[in-house]
Amino acid sequence: MKTADARQNEYFRKIYRSETDIGLLVGVCLPRRAQSIPDDVIAGLHPEEQAFAAGLSIRRRITWIGGRIAMREALGELGISCGSILADERGAPALPRGIAGSISHKEDIAVALASIKTDWAVGVDVEHIKPVSERIARRIMSVEELERLESLPKNDRNKRILSAFSIKEAFFKALTPEIQKRTELKDIAVILESKISAFHKSQDKNIFSDIEITQEEMGDVIISAVGMTKTGL
Repeated sequence: MKTADARQNEYFRKIYRSETDIGLLVGVCLPRRAQSIPDDVIAGLHPEEQAFAAGLSIRRRITWIGGRIAMREALGELGISCGSILADERGAPALPRGIAGSISHKEDIAVALASIKTDWAVGVDVEHIKPVSERIARRIMSVEELERLESLPKNDRNKRILSAFSIKEAFFKALTPEIQKRTELKDIAVILESKISAFHKSQDKNIFSDIEITQEEMGDVIISAVGMTKTGL
């Protein structure tokens, strides 16, 4: 089930929710301009989160807090309570044992993905739908992907680049730091057909197996989520 409410001026409030095979996605609205954060929003954070956020620049503080609010909302809907949501060694949200999660944000939205699947690694990405240069495609796509892109009508290429980029970003987040170090976005192949699929160019079946992908549009953004088994990760 997916819902999207009018953003209005309800900053730090839920505007997006989607139940997927990977996990629960929740998005909250953020103010585009740097501004003071309401006292009730700060009060809703764990004391350790308050202390960490206080050391961030105002713009980074807004997106960081938004991500924690979105994650806590998702966890709450799954019946999970937790203390502070800081970061683990790979920069992902540090969550209770057995819970996988990921956070992504743009200046006006923060999205969290929470999953209770056992031995599951996940990643989420959010991107604004906007014109992009095809030069970006040459930086992130393999030769095979570029050939498929060039076979499309020009009017369809922008959406394809954005969709592929977002999935690759989410896929990358699901990898361990060790694998991330030897992975470029070109190494993650995305096939956008009736069923979206992606795989790592290493084609190591012991590492990359049972990959699930979902991608949705919500207003002017694309939200991508990737989940994979932790076997070998």
